[in-house]
Amino acid sequence: MLGLFGAILALGAFVSLAEHYWERYRAREDAEWLRGFVLWLGKGLGVPLAAWTVLNAGCSVWLPPLTPQVHLAKYGGGPWLPVLGEALGASWAAIGGGWAAVTFAWLLARTSVEAAYRREVLVVTAFWTVVLAPLLWLILRGYGVAAAGGALLLWLWPVAHFILPLVQRERLLPTYTRAVARIKFGKYAAAEQEVLAQLERCEDDFEGWMLLADLYANHFGDLAAADQTIRDLCDQPNVTAIQVSLAFQRLAEWQLRLGD
Repeated sequence: MLGLFGAILALGAFVSLAEHYWERYRAREDAEWLRGFVLWLGKGLGVPLAAWTVLNAGCSVWLPPLTPQVHLAKYGGGPWLPVLGEALGASWAAIGGGWAAVTFAWLLARTSVEAAYRREVLVVTAFWTVVLAPLLWLILRGYGVAAAGGALLLWLWPVAHFILPLVQRERLLPTYTRAVARIKFGKYAAAEQEVLAQLERCEDDFEGWMLLADLYANHFGDLAAADQTIRDLCDQPNVTAIQVSLAFQRLAEWQLRLGD
């Protein structure tokens, strides 16, 4: 039963490792990340382990044990549970390693589709592929297909680890305190540059676009530029219908008050 005990320890390590990175990749997007992980664990690891155990243990003469040595021990009259444990040990470890590798691959796939991280993911993946390629080749050559899950995990683990800081990086929200201060001091050109600089950090920020349009209308006297700014704002895909209504209402007020 030592082989089965070692497999249980390996499974615990695989689950703990996957849960550690699942939390850090998913917690910022999903408040119920733990529930999602438990479902992923049950479907991806629990079901295959249970099915493989039943197939190896056998339920009846119509469904005999899949492994020959377990079949001989079970129907030969001797103790067969230790034999079953030895047969399940290596397979449980292989299933656990494969599940953990698929978990890391799924987490990385969700990250790599984001344009902000795509280049970094490719660079880190390429680096660790080159570094670990000889070791992965030795593992596969020495242990064959049974070690494929563990080899894949060994490759994806460092990739996920070094991509993690990019995922955890907080989005820097724009702030217009300096722009408003410059407007109060009559430095309208400097305020315009400050607003544009902040909008480069968040191109669809409604407050920044409205502040820029207000600058053009009320401080530069350029209603045409204010009109175009409002229309550019309303063309942004993330702007809501209420924001569009407020923006055109403000533009109408400027046209009536400043444009007669």
